[in-house]
Formats: sequence, C-alpha cells, structure tokens
Amino acid sequence: VVNQFRETLRQYAIEVIAVENFEQGGDMTNQIKYLKNKDARILFGFFYEDTARKAMCTAYHIGLTTPLHQWFLPSWYPNLWWTKTSAANNCTLAEMQTAVSNYFSVNDHSLNSATEGISGM
Repeated sequence: VVNQFRETLRQYAIEVIAVENFEQGGDMTNQIKYLKNKDARILFGFFYEDTARKAMCTAYHIGLTTPLHQWFLPSWYPNLWWTKTSAANNCTLAEMQTAVSNYFSVNDHSLNSATEGISGM
C-alpha cells in the first residue's frame, strides 16, 4: 500500500521527503524527531490503532501535532480510539485530544478507477 501510494504521489509531482517505519510496540521517538527535523508537514500514518496512539502521543511531545502539521490516519479505528489508556502511552487524555484534534481519517480506495475525482486523481 505504501509503495503504491508513493508512486501515485510521484505521478502528481508531490515530493515525499521521508518514509519512516514504526515497529509495533517499539520506541518511535527517533523516527518522529527525524520527521520534525525534515520539517514534515503532511504525515500519513499507516499503522494499527495502538501504534497510532503511541505515535500521536510521541508526536505531541516532540511538537509534530501543531496547526502546521496535518496527519492522515486510517478511518477504521473505533470511535474515540485515542482515549484508550496504555502503559506505553505517556499522554494525558487532554494531551491526546490536542494531538488528534486536527487529523483526517481516510479510507483505502483504489486509484485505478476510470472515474476521475475532483482532485484530478
């Protein structure tokens, strides 16, 4: 999915400045710091719900969830997915609400359709 997505972005002259892998349950501080240092502004997270909570919490503490940053996450997470507590997540509920306050949820949709969308894709 990620490689197909990158290829589609390349076809529309959208530059991908970094691709980082997040190990399920692992420490992602270095990867998120790297994205911040690259000045990433549009971020796509293709990960499971528990990893999403950890990623958004880490991004919040590093400063990668400000109004300058736009996160896109899968739409199949349950309602209020960010409120589930975990020992691996060191954010308060208020911090998590701030971290996810501006993310978009997206569906996986084939771009091989013969019908062009409003974006031209």
